[in-house]
Amino acid sequence: MNYIRLCSTLIHSLSSSLGVAFNLLLIFLVLKKTPKQLRTYSILIFNFALCEFFTCLADLLVQPRIISGGVGIYLVFCGPCILIGTQACFVMHSFALHCYAHALWSLLFSFSYRFYVLKRTPPSKRTIVASILVMYIPSFLQLMTFSFANDNEDELRRIVEEKYGYDMGSEYVGGFKNALEKSPLHSWTLGWSCQTTAGVFIRNCFRRSRSKPAYPFSFY
Repeated sequence: MNYIRLCSTLIHSLSSSLGVAFNLLLIFLVLKKTPKQLRTYSILIFNFALCEFFTCLADLLVQPRIISGGVGIYLVFCGPCILIGTQACFVMHSFALHCYAHALWSLLFSFSYRFYVLKRTPPSKRTIVASILVMYIPSFLQLMTFSFANDNEDELRRIVEEKYGYDMGSEYVGGFKNALEKSPLHSWTLGWSCQTTAGVFIRNCFRRSRSKPAYPFSFY
């Protein structure tokens, strides 16, 4: 193992392990030490912590090295997931990406919640949980779509060897030859465009609270 590979493995392992540990600590504090006045908002904190915990755990297991060039994106898996196989690594990587998307959705929801409770009674716990579950649907669809976008491993190895001159004979490689193909494009578009739409909607709600435009749902 060369020094670059060793340093990458150490950095991945250390940072991801710390992320797992600290998020477990945060989950414990939310469950056991939350004051009464923050119990509703603690659901959002718990959602964040759980999402980040799974993200760090997936990164610890996968430890991907990304090689990109042109329209292709190639993932060299270096984590313990290689003991199961390349497809398992790719699914875990897809799981981590869907956690990132859900975290961004959660950030938008957290912002809107704090803005909402400035002048209104906080919503019930059941409403918060239901909102999080609905908000999770786009991320879940992204996971289902992206998990099956992996191209043939032998072809990916050959392309990387030809384009970059790397010796990929003993590596576990995932990804796709063309990032503009239907499956990956669909998942990225779904995840990011929905987040953009939600951000625009929240911005307009904020604008409406300050003025009363003639067209209340104008997007400019």
